[in-house]
Amino acid sequence: TPDGTLVGSIEGRAVEMDFLGRILMQLGQIDPENGWPWVEIPYLLHHEVHPLEGGHLLALAHRSLRVNEYPGGYGDIRISRFRPTTITDDGVLELTRDGRIVQEVWMSDLLDTHRIGFDSLDVEPFGFDWVHANAADRHPDGHTLVSMRHQDAVIEITPQGELSWYLGNRHGLEQKVRDRTLDPIDDASWPWHQHAPTWIDDDKIVMFDNNVYGASPYSNRAPATGDSRIVAY
Repeated sequence: TPDGTLVGSIEGRAVEMDFLGRILMQLGQIDPENGWPWVEIPYLLHHEVHPLEGGHLLALAHRSLRVNEYPGGYGDIRISRFRPTTITDDGVLELTRDGRIVQEVWMSDLLDTHRIGFDSLDVEPFGFDWVHANAADRHPDGHTLVSMRHQDAVIEITPQGELSWYLGNRHGLEQKVRDRTLDPIDDASWPWHQHAPTWIDDDKIVMFDNNVYGASPYSNRAPATGDSRIVAY
């Protein structure tokens, strides 16, 4: 931060500490064994916490969500057995340092919970790991990037909490999301199981493309892992 402190996510909490390791702030769910953090919030935080201008924090969070239908396998996804189940829903939060939630946007509010990618059937404590959000980044104009590893996609969310655009393969997307999907230009190819999308300019982002699977359960080609890369769009 500008104050020379470190802010990040540790074991589900947002933590700020100085370079001597002294904890200056903790936000998270109460740990019954240790009694921390100092400020309780209702969600488990994960992956990233970023300080924002004005002193707020940007963070990713988990919650459990019950859905009526979810695919039971990766085979022919169109005829795969659907069933009610519990999934892990990921959200992006804007928080004050005293634990007040300024805004929360959940992926289930923006995307179809029926649509899965490879590894979406992994089971986590909150349920099936549906999108596996693994990064968020806020542009100075208030738009937010969110990376969803198991959807093989990066999305931009408006300051009002709406889907602005969707960068990733179209396989299996419902029409309202397809209408927001970016079109690749020339020989551009989309990422697979990516990490760390970051704004590098007003209209450019860079990310690490793990290039895992290289396909979705809805595509007509077999999964095949290729070379990882750093790519800018």
